[in-house]
Amino acid sequence: MADYKEMARRWFSEVMSEGKTEVIDELCAPDFVDHDPLPGTTADLAGLKDFVAQIRAAFPDMQMTADDLIVEGDRLAARSTIRGTHEGDFMGIPASGKKVEVSNYDFVRFENDQAAEHWGAIDSDALMEQLGVAPPGS
Repeated sequence: MADYKEMARRWFSEVMSEGKTEVIDELCAPDFVDHDPLPGTTADLAGLKDFVAQIRAAFPDMQMTADDLIVEGDRLAARSTIRGTHEGDFMGIPASGKKVEVSNYDFVRFENDQAAEHWGAIDSDALMEQLGVAPPGS
């Protein structure tokens, strides 16, 4: 059995923080399903790669760090922090130059030592507040 915590750390560092989308094919199953894709992307590997490309274009200095990783059987729960500077268009929001720091939550089911399914949530209210497109406390 693969070390799912180490796989998550690789995801955060190599894929999200460094933008190495080629690592996605190693970490994720060919029939991977994302149950919470970014609007405008598909729920498969192609959509996942598109998501990473979009987020890295909007926040090119993005760093994602694991705060908590919990594994039980074939499931992983992760709480992470995303930090970056908004330097490109993000979901129709033009670059603002603002620095953001938001919490993120991921739940992954593994099959044959690869990520097979993903569910996630980001603190989108905090993100929109920090980008200046939502009032505080919205």
